[in-house]
Amino acid sequence: MCALASVAVTSSKFFEILANLAAGLSEKNQCERRNRQLVKAATIRKSFHKIIAQKRREDESQQTKNQPIDGELFEIINGIEGCEEVLEEDIFEWLDVENQHPSFQLLNDEEIIQVVEPSSDINDADNEDQDFEDLRTISHTEGVQALTTALKYLEQRSYVTPTDLLLLKNWRDRATTDRNSGFLQRTVTDYLKK
Repeated sequence: MCALASVAVTSSKFFEILANLAAGLSEKNQCERRNRQLVKAATIRKSFHKIIAQKRREDESQQTKNQPIDGELFEIINGIEGCEEVLEEDIFEWLDVENQHPSFQLLNDEEIIQVVEPSSDINDADNEDQDFEDLRTISHTEGVQALTTALKYLEQRSYVTPTDLLLLKNWRDRATTDRNSGFLQRTVTDYLKK
């Protein structure tokens, strides 16, 4: 009976200790809950974004070795309001876009002058044909047809972004509106608006 009594005392102490621990944990949980309610979720999110961005910058600055010019450019861009979280790799990507663009060409002064001022060595007959083509205006209907065809062509290409398609659709819709406005009879107030 003595052993049984000591086990009973030990188990009662055990449950008492467990109850105290549970009460302490619940008080701690309640304090944490109150603190979480005081701090807004957006504040916590912003703090983590700042910490992560700073950590990325530190990691990238250790990896990059071209500091003198690139570092100055990075500091200048980060000093601009709204560009505080711009990464160096983004800046390099922006600078390299021109080199990757298919229509990008490096021209010297003479080539620029030739592009701006076409030479007079071209045949006069060719000039007359070109002048005739320039005088002919394209109707709204032809423009809508051309833009619709171009839109169908671009929708089949994998490299075309949704933004490109949206831009072309806007131009097509604008041409359609212009075409349809010619069909409507104008009122006197339409002339007064101009």
